[in-house]
Amino acid sequence: MDIYLHLGAHRSANRTFYRYLTANRSALQRNGFALWLPNRTQDGLMRGLVKAPEDITIEDERRALRSIGRMRVELARLERSGNRCLVISDPDLIGNVAHNLTQSSLYPLLDERLMRLRPAFADRNLRVGISIRSFDDYWASALAMRVALGQGLPCADQLDFLTTQTRHWRHVIRDIAKALPHAEIVVWPFERLAGRPHDTAKVLLDTDLAGAAVSNDWLRRSPDMAQLNEICVDCGLPPMVSQMRPQPRRWMPFTAEHQRVLRAEYRRDLAWLKAGAQGLARYIEGRHVRSYRPQNRGQIHLRSRPMSAGL
Repeated sequence: MDIYLHLGAHRSANRTFYRYLTANRSALQRNGFALWLPNRTQDGLMRGLVKAPEDITIEDERRALRSIGRMRVELARLERSGNRCLVISDPDLIGNVAHNLTQSSLYPLLDERLMRLRPAFADRNLRVGISIRSFDDYWASALAMRVALGQGLPCADQLDFLTTQTRHWRHVIRDIAKALPHAEIVVWPFERLAGRPHDTAKVLLDTDLAGAAVSNDWLRRSPDMAQLNEICVDCGLPPMVSQMRPQPRRWMPFTAEHQRVLRAEYRRDLAWLKAGAQGLARYIEGRHVRSYRPQNRGQIHLRSRPMSAGL
């Protein structure tokens, strides 16, 4: 059985993708795909595996071994049932937004998190998919969701820390390759595929799902300025923008100088990916998404035998 592991990242239209996959579960099954979304991965199946490395205890290690055993049993059961492939999608496998904000770092210790998963996928073909997003928008969206939860506005120091933090998408991708050295890694830009879950599935699964219903909905967007103003007033905070002035639709907490720095780092990541990502990943820009069939799989990196789906 081939494994398609979708790792997010957070704030990149994952809920939209989940609803698409759930709505098209029958089409997935007809094409030989089983599906594990967060409601499955977080129901106890991976209980011992999804935890910040710095907080792991001996008991967590015992739970991790039990989780690995359960996953391997479930994979074998799915295979006996005739499934050729399994799609797993859960961005919390690489961390979470709250931890990123607390640490002012982009998925710290990601490689240690994923190394705990590696035994579950032993001897199986593995494709890892991740969506990346411009840092000014990524961090602004993460902060907006925190404000929406009533956790207050970011201070100037936090915005400076987020602007100058040293981890970028190329570091995330290198960590994935380090933790899962036999995986094929596929990367696409949020800016191109947000609200296009059918095309996202085509990129991740390398196939066009026959009979799938195409949806262009975009769920759980970060709250706009008017919504954030209402939340601030409800929490006893001053509004972000005076109600007497026209309000911008989107909240952007970063200054123009912050945005310049953050966008420059994103451009460096994109340039690295377009130049081949040191052979670690394949970048699909997403303008015109098509199934990808490499002429020479030996050049892709890492897999000893081809994935079965889409071939």
